[in-house]
Amino acid sequence: MRQPTRRPLAAELAAPVESSFGSLVRRLAVAGLLLAGLTVLVFFLVGKRVFGARASILAGAVFATAIGAIGGARVAVPDMTLTFFLTLSMLSLLRAHRDGSAWWFVSAAIGVGGGMLAGGVAGALIPIAAVSL
Repeated sequence: MRQPTRRPLAAELAAPVESSFGSLVRRLAVAGLLLAGLTVLVFFLVGKRVFGARASILAGAVFATAIGAIGGARVAVPDMTLTFFLTLSMLSLLRAHRDGSAWWFVSAAIGVGGGMLAGGVAGALIPIAAVSL
């Protein structure tokens, strides 16, 4: 029996802009750019939560100007999707640990689930390893 084919998670996230950008490769590139921008915001929030406002601005600027982040955002690979969801899960786990709110655990689970969809087992192992160490 033939397995149904699935589109990458980044393509599903970019589906609302399908009529504007056309091909799958362009939609993946647009999704990568959007997720890179959101990842800069999440880096800022993590830095602000842990190290303060000055360090958070620097963390966001370093990520935004990093060659790997710029390259990953411009090509149609799932790396930026994985980076966004891993960073989201890290922020959520940090907030859940400090605040104790159940909603942050739900957000962390969404981040781990999105990371697993984008990058397989690494999407779950990296946040779990970071919490357990």
